[in-house]
Amino acid sequence: MAASCDESFIASTYYESMRDNFEGYAWETDPNNPNSSEINKQKADQLQKLKDEFEELDPEKGYKPKLGQLFKIELALVWLIPDVALQARFWTIEDRFQRVVPKSVVQSYKNTLANQLPGPVPNAVLRQRARNLLDTIHANYLINLAREQLIRRLMTILTAVAALVLVVCVTIIAATEAPTLRSIVTVMLIGMAGAMISIIQRLQKATSRDAMVDDGIFELIGLRIGWVSVLLSVAIGGVFALFIYVLIAANILDQVLPKMSAGSADTGGGSPLNGSNGIRVDSFWADQMYRALGLRDQSDLFKLFVFAFASGFAERFVPDIINKLTKDVLPGPQSPNGPPGGTNIADNRAGMNLDWDSATLPGESATIAKDGTEVDKTPDIDGPDAPSEAKTPSPPAT
Repeated sequence: MAASCDESFIASTYYESMRDNFEGYAWETDPNNPNSSEINKQKADQLQKLKDEFEELDPEKGYKPKLGQLFKIELALVWLIPDVALQARFWTIEDRFQRVVPKSVVQSYKNTLANQLPGPVPNAVLRQRARNLLDTIHANYLINLAREQLIRRLMTILTAVAALVLVVCVTIIAATEAPTLRSIVTVMLIGMAGAMISIIQRLQKATSRDAMVDDGIFELIGLRIGWVSVLLSVAIGGVFALFIYVLIAANILDQVLPKMSAGSADTGGGSPLNGSNGIRVDSFWADQMYRALGLRDQSDLFKLFVFAFASGFAERFVPDIINKLTKDVLPGPQSPNGPPGGTNIADNRAGMNLDWDSATLPGESATIAKDGTEVDKTPDIDGPDAPSEAKTPSPPAT
């Protein structure tokens, strides 16, 4: 209903811009054509019929014209007006064409004109050219209008999804007494909020771009069925936020993401006050949440919120982290001159802060320490408290 009202308003405005296009035309008699008077009379009759059809769509009389009807009348008018009127009006059509359509289309039009022979353009060619320009202008109007309507539809779907997600999350938080579950749901909600804002920004950018820059119909197809991607993007935002928390809990990306507390989840001392660790929020929910999630303090909780939001907002944030984990952590083909997996120890330590202080080679019971000494990991017969014996590797036999 709203889309129909918008189109009616635009069509009514376009109607007013065409109101004076049917007046003041006079056809000259061609002395070389004995039938020119009869032809001119037929054109005048057709013009009057076209004017009557136009007046039947007058919004002031209660009618609701459609843009397609007005475009049809405008194109028919180009074929009926006298040659002198067409020559005088052509520059307005060409000027509107250059202002409405994308610059790439205008450049293509100019390139076609550059290949034509110099001299005056025949009236028949000028009339056909005016019709082609109007065709392109009308297509641009219709496709951009349809694009805006589809974007509004997606915004409505996104608003409904946001309301549904909010109701579900609030219901879960209110229904459960487990602080950990409440905290995890909150983190996922923040990730979904980031995904929703990212979608809104992309839709806003789409409105500032002419739909005819690329294939307009292809863009309409994407927007028409894009509501599925909207739902998936919101859900993926929540999953990515949860994955970020899992990475923190596993202490894998401790150089980038906030760390988990090493001991009990209840640190006892509460959050730090103002200083290098940030500003303390004096609220029960923040203290309860960071303890439930196993974080060290409130600053780590808000860092988690930031990364959760970023995981939903930036679609490549979590996939890039996963790619890095796959490349630097998971085992791969063993390099003859490197550690297991073919990765560089220094790179892994710098990028992922993993504990490569010692590494056990496959099939061996000893560990190679950082200084090159070999530490025997065979259980000591003197008891579990006896220290391991470090021994220097024997030199090769000569």
